[in-house]
Amino acid sequence: MAAVYQAMMEAGKDEGINSFVTYAMSSLRLRVVGNTTSGVYSYSTQQSLAFAYLPVELCSVGQKVEVELLGRKYPAMVIQEPLVLTEPTRTRLQKKAKSKA
Repeated sequence: MAAVYQAMMEAGKDEGINSFVTYAMSSLRLRVVGNTTSGVYSYSTQQSLAFAYLPVELCSVGQKVEVELLGRKYPAMVIQEPLVLTEPTRTRLQKKAKSKA
C-alpha cells in the first residue's frame, strides 16, 4: 500500500496538484470524503442545492465533487454562500460594513 501511496504522491507533483492522493482516492471512489446534511431545490437560483461537510482540501470554490442520492451519483460543485441575499442577510451585512467604517 505504501508503494501505491508514494506513486500517487509523485503523480500529483508531476501534475501540480497539492493533494493528489485525496483527489485520486475520491476519483477512484475508494472512500467517501464527506457527507451532505441537507438538500433542496432552490427556485430563486433554479438549481438543486446541498449543504455538506467536506475535508478542507476539497472546499475550494469551484471544486468539482459527486453527490450520491438514492444510489445515483450527481455532479456537484463547491460554491460560495450566500447564493441569494435575503433581507435579513442583506441587513446583517450592511450593519457589519457600517461598524467597520
